[in-house]
Amino acid sequence: MPVYSRSNCPGAAGYFGSGDSVADRLRLCVIGGPDVDKRIPLLRRLGDNFDVSVIGSESSRAARFDQAGYRFEAYRMSRRFDLCSDFRSVLSLRRCIRRLQPQIVHCFDTKPAVVGRIAARLEDVPVVLATLPGLGGLFTYDCLGVRWRRWIYQRLQRIACRVSDRTVFQNTDDRNHFCQLDVVTPESSHLIRGSGVCASRFHGDLLSPEQRVEKRKSLGLDAHAPVVTLVSRLIRSKGVIDLIDAVEYLRAANRDTQVVVVGSLDPEAIDCLNQSEVLRLRREVIWLGERAEIPELLACSDVLVFPSYYREGVPRVLIERSEERRVGKSVDLGGRRISKKKNNNISNSFTH
Repeated sequence: MPVYSRSNCPGAAGYFGSGDSVADRLRLCVIGGPDVDKRIPLLRRLGDNFDVSVIGSESSRAARFDQAGYRFEAYRMSRRFDLCSDFRSVLSLRRCIRRLQPQIVHCFDTKPAVVGRIAARLEDVPVVLATLPGLGGLFTYDCLGVRWRRWIYQRLQRIACRVSDRTVFQNTDDRNHFCQLDVVTPESSHLIRGSGVCASRFHGDLLSPEQRVEKRKSLGLDAHAPVVTLVSRLIRSKGVIDLIDAVEYLRAANRDTQVVVVGSLDPEAIDCLNQSEVLRLRREVIWLGERAEIPELLACSDVLVFPSYYREGVPRVLIERSEERRVGKSVDLGGRRISKKKNNNISNSFTH
């Protein structure tokens, strides 16, 4: 992995062994939020060269990591803006890091990238890195209530970036924006275009015509009417309300398009859906909730939509859509712009 090389991590001098024995393997700790288990495929790629452990904010994820063979510890983190809670998160992370004694800490996501890096440096971890897969809700809205929270967050993020060896971004817009704000320096930032997907799981021939019909029937869909799918966390900035408005327009025009929504509500988000919006969602679309079989769902869809104006990194589902060779529509912003490359080139852009 390029961000773990000796040249890319000044603090790593003297800590890179040969990797030929268990004793030589570096102790790598990955810190994330409630969905840190999505990094398990990455951890498997690193397992031959690193002794991997994980710290996440949901204790319920422990079983998955135990099954995968990785040591897991949980810390408390609120995803809302709460400085007192964030301070407690730093203390909790310091205790976890002290027990695991990692030589490298790699944090993922916006808030874990702040509290995790600060905690790691306070514990004198030799190499500290973070990946920011987008800038999040604080950089999506510009109302007064969000503006002052963003002002504080930028300063905390600047501290975290200054005490770490590398900050990884997923698109040039986010990297340039943080450099302009003096949150991070160009020299200490790194660009990796997306989290990547397992390409072998996504291809246009995943389901035969007969299997496609059966899958649609199992979801309560008409076997022949067009299917439009959204895969996303269900908050306003992901374009959920825009989609509902479009569905109502199509229904008024007597179009037989079926709209499927895959994803769960996020009550901790600053733009979570209210009760009336959730009722509209249930009424106007086929809402499947959170699902694991994304390749099959994309394979039985005709169009993928992603009307998000949230500050994404590179949305994983758009990479998956490109592998399926399906029609896709998204907002021309940040990481979504990258996904507009030709299908036969897009996978290479995300391979690192």
